[in-house]
Amino acid sequence: MAASNIPSPPKPPGPLLSPAQVARSWRTATMAGMFGITYYVFCIQEVPRVRFLTELKATPLDFGVIAGLGAFAICFQLIAGIWAGRIRRRKSFWITVTLIHRLVFIGVLAAPALFLDERARVWWIIGVLFLHDSLANLGGPLWMAWMGDIVPSESVNRMWAGRQRTLTAVNVIGAVFAGLVIGYFEKRTQVILGFTLLAVAGVASGVTETLMYLSIPDPAREAEPEGSLYEATLRPLRDKQFRPFLYFSVYWYFALMLGAPFFTPYMIQCLKMPALTAQLVVTAALIGVVLGSPFWGILCDTYGNRPVLQITLVAKAFTILAFVFAPPIPAVYIPCLAAAYFLDGLVSAGVMIAIQGITFHASPRRGRAMYIGMTNFLAVGVAGGISPVIGGKMIELLRDVSWDVGIYRFSGYHLVFTISVALRLGALYFAARVPSRKMIPMRLVAGQLANLREMIPAMWELRQLSSARLAGERARAARRLRDRRSPLAIGGLIDALEDQSRTVRQAAADALGKIGTSEASAPLARALVNPESGVRPAAARALGRIGDFASLQTLLQNLCDLDPKTLGRTIDSLARIGDSAAILPLISLFDEIEEPQLRQKISEALCAINKAGTPQEIMALFGRGRRPHVAGVRI
Repeated sequence: MAASNIPSPPKPPGPLLSPAQVARSWRTATMAGMFGITYYVFCIQEVPRVRFLTELKATPLDFGVIAGLGAFAICFQLIAGIWAGRIRRRKSFWITVTLIHRLVFIGVLAAPALFLDERARVWWIIGVLFLHDSLANLGGPLWMAWMGDIVPSESVNRMWAGRQRTLTAVNVIGAVFAGLVIGYFEKRTQVILGFTLLAVAGVASGVTETLMYLSIPDPAREAEPEGSLYEATLRPLRDKQFRPFLYFSVYWYFALMLGAPFFTPYMIQCLKMPALTAQLVVTAALIGVVLGSPFWGILCDTYGNRPVLQITLVAKAFTILAFVFAPPIPAVYIPCLAAAYFLDGLVSAGVMIAIQGITFHASPRRGRAMYIGMTNFLAVGVAGGISPVIGGKMIELLRDVSWDVGIYRFSGYHLVFTISVALRLGALYFAARVPSRKMIPMRLVAGQLANLREMIPAMWELRQLSSARLAGERARAARRLRDRRSPLAIGGLIDALEDQSRTVRQAAADALGKIGTSEASAPLARALVNPESGVRPAAARALGRIGDFASLQTLLQNLCDLDPKTLGRTIDSLARIGDSAAILPLISLFDEIEEPQLRQKISEALCAINKAGTPQEIMALFGRGRRPHVAGVRI
């Protein structure tokens, strides 16, 4: 096969920001998110707000209506999707809308002072929360599209997992603090005052978060009008690649929201759990998210989002069974529910990261805000808005009905939770059809999960590789990962090719070659062609060990402008691959160089590639008069 017949693959679009800008922007976004999650914990998270609303005599149906209207407010994401295509810069619009959104929450706190009638208070709060949620959804797709233009697609899962882990850790601290505050004021029958003080601090944190985004660049882009609202909203529906993910999202949020909004009301109203205890039980889920996020992020980047989604959906269907079968004895059901929340947090981290990755990978950059807005409108807004109203109505109708079975007393809450479990299992049918960059079967990934003896040390070494302060420790972690040959290490080792230490970069390149997966070919190719990488010989050797088409192409395209050591490694790698496409470029290179050692390497490589003949016989087939003189050997 002639070298000139090897086609060049299409070049991916270049990054919108430099690596330094990406790192700085994501670090700022993560720090800002710490203030944003504080706003969420103090103002929105279930226990403080539910305890505040129950103090104002809100009913289960009221909670269902709040959840339903909050989900329906996602229709404003469609407006945001249309608007996003008509502006070149999204930052100023998002900051303005988000500032108003945070300040609107003050209307909730004003309700006790504005109204004496209990029902009037509740309905005022429902209206203010609907406005609050509408503004949040107006800015949501713009923020997602903005961040999608900043984060590189090849590392989106790991970067998102890192941010999720940090924010959830802050969430845990904030949730415990909020629980202590509400518990303190609950004992003094001053829940309304306690929540008001907590929420004012939350609003201040939310405003701080919004202002921090002023320093994050919004990559310039051409305005891309989406046409009419009708045409823009139909585009995601007509996209055959994206449509299976849309079907999954609609079904999943219907199944999820049928029971999820009622867990906290059940604990507070039926189990009579104190606010502080309920808050600590719910916080167990956040600890699970903190511990699970890095693990699922690595798994998504290694095996693809779809198998991770399938595995976590199975587990998430069964975690809520504790609400059905936990014995009605405080000493038993409190640890049972805490354990259930912890496990739910572990698997929820995987669900969130998998869905986030699929959203970014399945939606095109052009019109991404509309794709996100349409998906959220149909899934979270319509399906996720209808199901909690249905669940709340079922609980309301069965308010005075119960079934006694031994020590258990089952109610409408238990019926809704059981139906939700069955519906969640049905999501597996749709999850098996969502788009995925990697088509690895779920059973293979499940087998890797079962191998804890290999997985846990690999995860620890990956942590050392990314966070150890000393370069020697990071290099040793890379070498240990090389010896383990675990596919989980690929993403972390690719990142380590950009490490500040040349020793670490060298160890990472060697490890990638030893593990030998084609995913490493592109980053190794970049290291090979970059004179500043300091690991060009190691990259050439690693590409030879991988030996796929991309590696062969990279080695052949770079037989010029290489230092002698790297060129020697490149020749050895071509011999190792043994593809006949290297014969003509190597013969042409033989004519170009004078160094005896390199010419000897070329002779040995030609002999290894063409085992049927000697180097002299091979070169005789391409006499100087019969072969092209290719300076630089471009293919």
